[in-house]
Order: sequence, then structure tokens, then C-alpha cells
Amino acid sequence: MKIVLLLLSFQVVALDKHPIYSHILRVKPKISKTFAMKLSNLLYKYSTKYDTDPHISVAIGRQETGLRSISRKETIIQFNPAPVFITGYTDICMFQFHSKTIQYERLSAYKLYTSLDYCVEQHVKLLKKKMKICNKRLGKESWSCYHSVNDDARKYYVKLVRRYL
Repeated sequence: MKIVLLLLSFQVVALDKHPIYSHILRVKPKISKTFAMKLSNLLYKYSTKYDTDPHISVAIGRQETGLRSISRKETIIQFNPAPVFITGYTDICMFQFHSKTIQYERLSAYKLYTSLDYCVEQHVKLLKKKMKICNKRLGKESWSCYHSVNDDARKYYVKLVRRYL
């Protein structure tokens, strides 16, 4: 009985000392504790480096993929001149980098797919860039430009992400 109480009090202290980790566990209770701590540490590291709010990144990651490192496959049809079906990844990593963003930002799709560290750093860098672009127009919601500059899509995205803030 005493051992259980000690463990519970240790967990409470650990959560108090790790607010990002605590946020991750709150929005995704069944996540691996080891993965949550690793993600928390990376978000802290890069959010501090690029001066962003790590809690926004937690909420974005939860909305995009449920905080899982997944990629979305899609099949498209190209006519050249006959129809050809091509299957490929359109959105990569926990923060769902679209293939056009990967090309435009000159990111490594392979590293986004294989490295959580690279995925988190590139997400935070892009988030900072988008916030800077949209800050005058949107103020505190400038982070929502991460998803879309289209007002209707962006407003809907804000509503979805706010559930996890």
C-alpha cells in the first residue's frame, strides 16, 4: 500500500514539473508514456529555440494525427495520355506536412517519415514562419495559418484544434 502511494505522489510531482508532458497525457491518455516524454522534450527544445508555444503544437498534433507518427497515402489519377494510377504519400509525419509544403520548404520527406526529432523541429520552424506572416492580421490566432490562409477553412481548424488546448 505504501509503495503505491509513493508511486502516485511521484507521478503527480513529475506531471507538475513537465507541463507539456502533462498536456500530452491529458489529450491522449492511452499514449505510451515513454513516447509522450520524448515528444514533450522535443517540443520543449524546439519551442524554446524558435520561441513558440509548445501547447499549440500539442493541440495541432492531436488534431492532425492523434499524436501518432503516421503518413497518409492517396491514389491519384494522371492522364499522360492514358489514365495512370499513382499511389503516394500526401501528408507526412505527426504534423501532416503536405507534399507541396515539403517541396516548397525543401524538406526531406524521408527524414519527416523516419525521424520524430526532424518532424518536430520542422513543424515548429514552419509554425513560427506562418505565425510571423499572419500575426498582424490574426494576432493570437496567427498559429492557425499553419493549416490554411483561407478564412473559412482556418476558422473551422481553429475550432477543431481548440478542443485540445
